[in-house]
Amino acid sequence: MSIFKNKAFVFLLGSSALAFSIFFIRLILISWYILEETDSTFLIGLLTGLPAIFNIILAPYGGKFADRFSRKHIFFIFRTLSIVIFVAMALSITYNFNVILIILITSIFMGAFIGLEGPSARLLIADILGKEKIIEGNAAQEFFNQFLNATLPAIAGFLLTILSITLMFWSLPIIALLSSICAFITLLIFKENKKDEILQTSDNSSIRDAVIYSYKNIQIRCLLICSVTILGWGITQPLIPEYCRDKLGLDGSGYAIISSVYFVGAMIASISLPYLKKYVLNSKSIFLFIILYLISVILFFISPNFYIAGFMILLSGVFHAYWWAGVLLSLQIISEERFKGRVISFFFATLGLVGIGFILGGFLGTKFNSIVVASASGFILFATHFVLYVFSSSFRSLDSYKQ
Repeated sequence: MSIFKNKAFVFLLGSSALAFSIFFIRLILISWYILEETDSTFLIGLLTGLPAIFNIILAPYGGKFADRFSRKHIFFIFRTLSIVIFVAMALSITYNFNVILIILITSIFMGAFIGLEGPSARLLIADILGKEKIIEGNAAQEFFNQFLNATLPAIAGFLLTILSITLMFWSLPIIALLSSICAFITLLIFKENKKDEILQTSDNSSIRDAVIYSYKNIQIRCLLICSVTILGWGITQPLIPEYCRDKLGLDGSGYAIISSVYFVGAMIASISLPYLKKYVLNSKSIFLFIILYLISVILFFISPNFYIAGFMILLSGVFHAYWWAGVLLSLQIISEERFKGRVISFFFATLGLVGIGFILGGFLGTKFNSIVVASASGFILFATHFVLYVFSSSFRSLDSYKQ
C-alpha cells in the first residue's frame, strides 16, 4: 500500500497503535489485580471504566481543538502528558501506596487526555494522506491497533507467569514513552497545509453549532445513536475475567490470551476492509454486523471450553470491527469539513459510555448470571439498530462509499 511510503503517517500509526494498546493492557492488568485483591467485579468495572466516562465530558472540547488549532501539536502534547499518569500508577502499586485512590485519579486524567487528543489523532490520518486515502489509512490504523492488542496482552499473559503483576504495571509508562517519541517525530516531519490552518483559526462556530448540525443531519444523528450502543460492549467486559476463571478454569495468562483473540478477529476485519469497503460502509451492513456480533458474544458466554470460547470471541472481534468501521468512516466521509472534528469528537464521546458499561456490567455481574447480563445488553443493542433501520428511510439509504 502506497500509504506506507509516507513517513509521517507511519510514525502517526506507530504512536496511535501504541497508545491504543495501553488501554487494553491496562484493562487486563487492573482487572486481574483488582479481582485478586478484592474479588469485586464492581470495582473492576468502576476503575477500568472511569477513563471512558471522562472522555464523554471532554471529547467535544477535543473536537473543538481539532477544528481550531494545530492537530499535530495537540496530538504530541497529550501523548507526552500521559507518561506522567502511568508512572504515578506504577509507583503506587510498587510501593502499595493508596493503590485504589491512585488508580482512580490516574483513570480520570487518562480519560481527559483521550477526550482532548482523540479527534486530532484520528483526523490527522486524512490531513496526512488526503481524503482519497482515508479508508486505507483508517484500515491500516485499525490493523496495527488490533495487532498490538492481540500480541501484547498475550505477551503480558506469558510474562504474568514469570513476573509479578506489580512489575508488569511498569510496561504502561514505557509504552507511553514510545508513543510520545513517535508523536514527536510526526510533529517534525508533517507540514500542515497553510490553507487548512487559516480555515481552522478563522472558524468561530461553537460546539453548540456542531450539535445542531449533527442533529439536523439525519444520517449523522442515526450514526451517533448507533455509536451509543458501544455501552453494550462495555457491559460484557467485566464479566469476561470472572467467566474465564470460574467457568473455563483459566488463570491470568489464560484470560490474557482469550482477550487477545478478540483483537486477532479485529485484525482480520482490518486487513479485509479496503477490499470489502463497499459492503461495509452502508446502513444495512452496520445493522447486520451488530446482529452477528451479538450472537457470537452470547455463544461465548455459554461456551463449555477454552477452544469454543476462543473461536466465539474471535468472531465477535471480526464483526464488531466491521461495525466500528462502518459507523466511524461514514461519519468522517459525510460530515462537512468545518464540523468534522466535532462530529468525530461526538463519536468518541459516546465511546465514553464504555465506562458506564464497565461499571454497570460489574454491578450486574454481582447480581445475575453472566449470560443473563450479556443477553439483556445484547437486546438493547439490537433494538436500537432495528428501530433506526426500520423507521428512518434516510438511515436506510446511507451508503457513504458512494459519496
